[in-house]
Amino acid sequence: MTWEYFRKNGISVVSWAKEHGYSPWLVYSILKGDRKCVRGKSAQIAKELGLK
Repeated sequence: MTWEYFRKNGISVVSWAKEHGYSPWLVYSILKGDRKCVRGKSAQIAKELGLK
């Protein structure tokens, strides 16, 4: 999932994050490319977003 996916489907990043039990701040960081997503929650979120 990318920014375009969220926009197209009318889903907010915050609602997706809360629905999946993640911090919205962390999800935003991953989508912006600020985090490497090598391990831990970041890697798990990236996997669910289809970025890994």
